[in-house]
Amino acid sequence: MKSLARDFHRQWVAQCNAARTIRHRFGLVSALEYLVGEKLPHFVDLSERHPDFKRELPHFLAEIKRLFSLTELASFVAGLELRSSFSRPQRFAMRSLSSIFLGTRIRVVDVLELLAAGLSPAQVLRELPDLKPEDIKACLRYASQRLSHPVLAA
Repeated sequence: MKSLARDFHRQWVAQCNAARTIRHRFGLVSALEYLVGEKLPHFVDLSERHPDFKRELPHFLAEIKRLFSLTELASFVAGLELRSSFSRPQRFAMRSLSSIFLGTRIRVVDVLELLAAGLSPAQVLRELPDLKPEDIKACLRYASQRLSHPVLAA
């Protein structure tokens, strides 16, 4: 079984590499459809039946998060959930891509969009009463870290 798990690891790595190529050649939506809309649900189904595959799932999800921005993933997953039906484990995996606050169904991107629309942190807290003031700060820190790119000076 170890060999099978290693093979599946290679398979999802190859799928992520293919998604990079698809994005370059055919655009963002095609790459998301391929990797998140097609390959991820299949991967989740296999992980429900095979413990070795289940151990790989966090690594696969982490690589997907490296390939696409938080906003790209959140927008795509929200639309995908509206037009497709998924099992509970599949929905959980997809929602984990768009970063939610623990114990809620509130996505980080939802808070960022409210702030970008001009709402104050106090207004956001009134709109989303499950959040606390420190959640707003954590959301901004998270977005800053996700968007931060090291700059190399020549």
